[in-house]
Amino acid sequence: MALELAQYLDIHPMAAWNRGTWDERDASVDTRFHQADVMFTPWADYVQVPVGVGLNNFFYTGRELIPSHANHNPIGWYQRYTSGIYVDTRERRLRSRFRYGGKAQWDKADELVTRFGNDTDAFIRAAMNAQLLNNVVEVHEKIARDAVLNNAMYKFLGNGAVWSSANDFGTLDRSGTYKFDIQYLEEMSLRMAIRSKDTLKQHGDYANPVPGQDFRSNVLISVPTSVYWDLWNSPARDWMIDLRQLNDQRIINGGVIQYRNITIQDYGVGMSLWCAGKIDKQVNITSPVNWGDGAPDPETGSVDGIWLTGQGGTAVTHYVQCSDFSDGDFAVGDFVALHASRTSDWGITNGVNFLDGKTIIMEVQAVDTTNNRLVFRYPITEEFNEAVTAGVYGYVTKAQHVYPVYAVGARGMVVWAGREKIVWNRPTDENADFPSIERVTWQERGEMNQQNPDVYEVLFCEGSFANRGAVSIQ
Repeated sequence: MALELAQYLDIHPMAAWNRGTWDERDASVDTRFHQADVMFTPWADYVQVPVGVGLNNFFYTGRELIPSHANHNPIGWYQRYTSGIYVDTRERRLRSRFRYGGKAQWDKADELVTRFGNDTDAFIRAAMNAQLLNNVVEVHEKIARDAVLNNAMYKFLGNGAVWSSANDFGTLDRSGTYKFDIQYLEEMSLRMAIRSKDTLKQHGDYANPVPGQDFRSNVLISVPTSVYWDLWNSPARDWMIDLRQLNDQRIINGGVIQYRNITIQDYGVGMSLWCAGKIDKQVNITSPVNWGDGAPDPETGSVDGIWLTGQGGTAVTHYVQCSDFSDGDFAVGDFVALHASRTSDWGITNGVNFLDGKTIIMEVQAVDTTNNRLVFRYPITEEFNEAVTAGVYGYVTKAQHVYPVYAVGARGMVVWAGREKIVWNRPTDENADFPSIERVTWQERGEMNQQNPDVYEVLFCEGSFANRGAVSIQ
């Protein structure tokens, strides 16, 4: 894990293909994955799956030897024959069944089209730089994070309790009991020292629980900003050393602290599991939500008295229509989830499905209790215009936030089986009565697979939150 930032970020989906086969667009994707906001993508391994493997068939990655048992009993003094040493093998298999993609579009009168539209290569490059490279990175960051969460075999709560039907997101109660406990780092080291033999063929020890990794100086404990803040504002700070001397020669370009030679890094706020915990209020979305809806009308109002946000006029609905709610259910500054999918898999009945790609987190700008409407600081960029059940187009949920802590002993806990690298296209608009839209799309085929679950753990914590008010556990 002890790599400089550039080396760490070299690991991304394009790594599945030999650089000798890259073109200029592939190099642009590679450059974008080297930005410092990339956190989760480099944790995975990336391999290429032959195109001829059937859609639902497995691709086998090769066998490895299972060490034999050494029987140390003495043999007979005059014994002439003995049993042979028995060895066996094991192998892993991967599947590559999914397709991912995205699109950006402009009207032919927009500046980007008027400047670059006559040259397809230049237009695609401009579209990549304007929007689509960021889209690719954000998609893969979520794919990697979701794979790590979905395939985690060793999960705990903030107080060290083992994940179970009695210890899940529903257990978190804003009491402070489930904040990150620094003692977890010692317990995690012991577990990894024992588990490491299954992956690395030998046990670790206290100094190096993961053999060959120089673990005690290189393990990555990746925490969200809320947990990082709690650490610095707790008795644990007396044990921590500010690692300013590392400058930029560190695993990830972010703030780090150290506890007994274990590095703790702040991965920011964006990948916190917002509204994933106990539900405070959940209402139905009772009218379709289209792109651009939900923000104040810039022709009649603004955000903070400054920002004229989104589009004006009657073509846009400047709120989200909800089922009944009461005073105090929602407040300005609340983070809420708009989602079409609900799940009980994490211990919350009909909870927010944070793994669903349509789930979007929005900040409340205004609350209209009389009309059961919510207004947000930004226009909504995901559509909720198809009914999930009669008269319901989705849900707005306010709930406790959950803050995952990732203990990473080595890379490769999951692996991306890439079947097709990213392909860029400029589709035509020939079938419209008045063709005017210029589009650029990207697509690829691949799938994340479980790989080495023994080299990492996930700890789910409650933590401090502050946005436009006082700090509290939310």
